[in-house]
Amino acid sequence: MSVQNPVAPSAAQGAAATADLAVVSHYINGQAVEGTSGRFGDVSNPALGQVARRVAFASKAEVDSAIAAAFTLVSLVRSYMLRRLFEWMGTLNSSRPFIREP
Repeated sequence: MSVQNPVAPSAAQGAAATADLAVVSHYINGQAVEGTSGRFGDVSNPALGQVARRVAFASKAEVDSAIAAAFTLVSLVRSYMLRRLFEWMGTLNSSRPFIREP
């Protein structure tokens, strides 16, 4: 005996309904980017047993762009942290007169 979810749509209703769903785009380098691969995946709501949204799968170019943006962000953060460290070290040395420069 199988139990069916009374709220879940049939297969025909599900296929027709996925065309009307909102598409979740990518967020790359601070901007929303629409997927260009033409492929999508369904995001389900398990409580209702329905497809809630569709997510665009990324193409190789979109993945490369996201990785390049991430490396740029990491290098900016790293340089900011090093600059703050050197500023702190300079303040530390200037506040202790007993530490002398050679």
